[in-house]
Amino acid sequence: MILCQVSYGQNSCLLRGRVVNKSTQEGVVDAIIHMNYNSGTTTNSDGFFEYRLPSGETQLEIQHIAYKKIVFNLRLNGDTTLVCFVEPDTYVVNEIAVIYNTKSKIISGILGWRVELNMESLKALPKFLGNNDPLRILQLTPGVQTTNDGESGMFIRGGESGHNLIIWNDAPIYNASHLLGTFSIFNAGHVGEFKLSKSNIGAEYGGRLSAVIAVESP
Repeated sequence: MILCQVSYGQNSCLLRGRVVNKSTQEGVVDAIIHMNYNSGTTTNSDGFFEYRLPSGETQLEIQHIAYKKIVFNLRLNGDTTLVCFVEPDTYVVNEIAVIYNTKSKIISGILGWRVELNMESLKALPKFLGNNDPLRILQLTPGVQTTNDGESGMFIRGGESGHNLIIWNDAPIYNASHLLGTFSIFNAGHVGEFKLSKSNIGAEYGGRLSAVIAVESP
């Protein structure tokens, strides 16, 4: 629907207007106004616009992503004021399914009491001296600290490194590092599962105070 008011007797015309939501009677913000499919302008925060153009026949196109496009012809003989009513447009789309694969996470359970490393995805993480050391990765998780970058001993939740139990295929490991603590004995390519339990430790693991690191072969 178009309401129009014209003032005659000018060679160039000032076209003023407002784009209004037909349902709510509110101004439409950022509606695009095209004149003769060429130059144009946009509406302000109240839905108003103005544009100066030569008098004569003009094709006006109003479009907005949320409204139906309207196109109409005007003959401008002077300054003109318009009120343009647009109707909201609706879009029907097919159902969208978002699928998330939890197995692709490099580190799972990082906010809980059990941390698990995905050994296949571990290769995507930065390497330390050319090696993806699982113990180094655990040092990046909450509650796990080390004295400095050159040692592999871990202090978990306030305990000392000797308070941790490290087992490989249920066999205890008493010294999990070599080369003065620079590297751990674990090669990421030879490890199938790597789990850190920081609490709720089962009775079968004995009375360690801090944590249990359970390593399984592929």
